[in-house]
Amino acid sequence: MTIVKLNENYDICEDLHLDLLATTKEEFQIYFQHPVEDLAGIMLDSNGFIFDNIGNIESIIFCHECIDDLKKNKFPKFSLANNLF
Repeated sequence: MTIVKLNENYDICEDLHLDLLATTKEEFQIYFQHPVEDLAGIMLDSNGFIFDNIGNIESIIFCHECIDDLKKNKFPKFSLANNLF
């Protein structure tokens, strides 16, 4: 597993192409409304979020394969966006 820490503006590092994980199905968007605006509509399991002591998302846990694919702008094989929802 790889932990990606959000910066002080709650931005995700720019070298991850999380837009690949965005849901295009309107009926799914309600399930992927996250407290960080940059993550809205991105199909991430909230069980992979690490929160700070006041409830803000501090980091996100990714598997090694997914993080490698996202850095290469490739669609991760085992992502929720790959109909594994």
